[in-house]
Amino acid sequence: MVDVVIPHYGDDETLEKCLESFNGSTVLNHVRVENNNEENRGFTKAVNDGILYLDEVGSEAPYVAVVNNDTAFLRGQDPFYSLVTRMESETDVAISGPTIVKMDNHDQVIHAGGLQCFPNGVHKTGLISLNQCQEPGIEKWLSFVVVLIRKEALKRIGLLDERMWLICSDSDFCYRARYCGYKCAYEPGEVWTHEVGESGQATSDWSYKVQRRDAFRFFKKWISEGGIFLELDREVV
Repeated sequence: MVDVVIPHYGDDETLEKCLESFNGSTVLNHVRVENNNEENRGFTKAVNDGILYLDEVGSEAPYVAVVNNDTAFLRGQDPFYSLVTRMESETDVAISGPTIVKMDNHDQVIHAGGLQCFPNGVHKTGLISLNQCQEPGIEKWLSFVVVLIRKEALKRIGLLDERMWLICSDSDFCYRARYCGYKCAYEPGEVWTHEVGESGQATSDWSYKVQRRDAFRFFKKWISEGGIFLELDREVV
């Protein structure tokens, strides 16, 4: 029922931990690892290449998950099950995302939906111990650290915009989905861990320049030549 695309950059041990966390999934179909260590195409193109590969091999799974290699399933019924259940019950949802907590602190929620995507991503955060971020909701955008996408919706939305090499392609995709009439759903019934890397913070001059360039391209596409961004941004509070 669920195909998985993992854009992989970094050490293989991290990837193995991610893959091991899939054990026991009752909804898993194909897993496609796009290795950016061999040729760093960027996050966005690696995701698109993975989706296109799954189409070429004839996968009939109705959903595809995008999963960062530095994540791991932590708790829930089993990996992707709650996300699938949510989307099966709400057919206008094109993208669903779980609770994301820090790899080294499972109490700290670092993503429970998006508040602001420009000029910098601002995430809904909280503490599990205070019972925060426990309500499902409809969001402006979701981080593609871990998300589930309805494949049928790709026919209308298209693939991720490769002009945004590392960041902003996730929020861009979510805004395009909403422009097409779909919704983005936060589902707290599933929890994943994440070790924040280059996409979460600029760790070098190179990554800083890439992130600024991607943000500028998002600005040119959505904000500088019309007001559709503001209209969509105000739809979800």
